[in-house]
Amino acid sequence: MRLDTLGEKGFALPLVIMITTIIMLLGTAFLTLAGTEESIAQNQVAQTQALFIADAGVEKALHVLDKKPLDKSVTEWMSENQGELANIAVGGGTANVSIQDKGSLIEITSQGQKGNAVKTLIAKAAPPAFEFGLAGGNGSSTLEFTGNGNIEADIAYDGNVSIGSNSRTVTAHKVVVTGDFTVNGTLEAEHESADPPVDILHVGGKVSAGKDNDIQGNWQYDVGGSISPVGAIEGVAADLGEPYVPPPPDVDLSWYFQHKDLSAADPNDAAVVAKLATEPSGPEILYFSGNLTIQSQHGHDPIEFKGVRVLVVDGDVEVKDKLVPFDDDGDGKDDDGNALLILATGNVDLTPAGGADKSRNLIVISEGMITMSGNVDVEGAVWGATINSNGCAEFEYDEDMVELIRDTGLVKEYSYRLVSWQEQ
Repeated sequence: MRLDTLGEKGFALPLVIMITTIIMLLGTAFLTLAGTEESIAQNQVAQTQALFIADAGVEKALHVLDKKPLDKSVTEWMSENQGELANIAVGGGTANVSIQDKGSLIEITSQGQKGNAVKTLIAKAAPPAFEFGLAGGNGSSTLEFTGNGNIEADIAYDGNVSIGSNSRTVTAHKVVVTGDFTVNGTLEAEHESADPPVDILHVGGKVSAGKDNDIQGNWQYDVGGSISPVGAIEGVAADLGEPYVPPPPDVDLSWYFQHKDLSAADPNDAAVVAKLATEPSGPEILYFSGNLTIQSQHGHDPIEFKGVRVLVVDGDVEVKDKLVPFDDDGDGKDDDGNALLILATGNVDLTPAGGADKSRNLIVISEGMITMSGNVDVEGAVWGATINSNGCAEFEYDEDMVELIRDTGLVKEYSYRLVSWQEQ
């Protein structure tokens, strides 16, 4: 018997066309999906590359800041060197960076671009402790200036600060205080007539002035608490964030002991004093274990030192006579690149002594208390866990000498440090 298939003629062709169409649609969808996934992957790669480019911009900014001379503010330095941070070529992309002084911290904004991908990072960096002439504090202590005399230095203190005498004048470009700030003497802005203001007053607590004119000059200021009397600070209010005091250079005793040029132990104090007066072949480290008294042989004579020295003391230090750089041409000035850094794990007492010379070219770092009392007159830089200044003590920051010590490489961690880093 023969089946009648007449009604099925032509059915295979539409079926083949339909199946072919479905296959083509599926193929097109798969190709489109693959292209989309590839585009997404390429964009993700570009976004990641842009982030790394922005990070490279932050590192470049830190390098530029580390080259800043200490006698220039961040604002001045960046106005001269902004070109170094524009259109930085990195990995086939570019980074553009801006830097703004936020008081205790420096804000770095870095935009990285790779193709159409753009990433922006906001980083905050802390300056080295010795960008400030007087720095330190432990969160609860008070730095108090009593008696007569002048202080010419930027101040960063983790605690309270008090200018406690009507006869006391403090001149500064930058004052950073995490606690309260009391002014019964005079606080002067270093660039008092600058407009807009470039000097910074950054206080976490309240500001109390004895009279309306105790705080003089034009300030960029941020005060966390009250200001009394109202209007005591002239200038421009700014949002500088939380005040931050940079940590001191690390007193790594084992590192300094390994690299020492002289090692002495108590009570052979005279060996250290004698060594200071000799001419070194280059920067050198003197290591002393125990408490050290620095005193001239006859008493009340200035103690001269030569070269660049780092005196590391695992204990307390008492300086009974003025420490002064050697003056080989007798003109009363230090022209020969002499500087002394005292690193102590204990307390450091800078007591008054006879003679007209001040202790000059001197950096003091103490993990304990630094006392500047009586008529002591110090020119250099000081960092202490606590600082006690009373009597008629005077202090003047010497940025040239600090740079001299910095450039030896004998002070560890002397550079700008990142404190925070986030993607915008």
